[in-house]
Amino acid sequence: MLRAYLQRRVPGAAGETTLSKVCLYTMTPDEDFVLGEVPGLPGAVVVGGLSGHGFKFLPLLARSAARLALGEEEHPLDRFRPDRWAARSPEGVSL
Repeated sequence: MLRAYLQRRVPGAAGETTLSKVCLYTMTPDEDFVLGEVPGLPGAVVVGGLSGHGFKFLPLLARSAARLALGEEEHPLDRFRPDRWAARSPEGVSL
């Protein structure tokens, strides 16, 4: 479909495919980010589950992760805790 569009609009760009890759799409069960301290590792913070929209939030997530690592986080982050599924699941599921 893309090649046909290019052929009509920009014929010089409709050449052969030279490289194709599948993008890893990470998503948490509740479709929210993971941002929190790593248990047992003081100062270590994990950020993940950014899926396709994480780039929009990266400046805020990076700042929050840095502040959390320094013990200075100013916003409530319980919603993003890495162990939040363990607290809700009788099986103790966690990432």
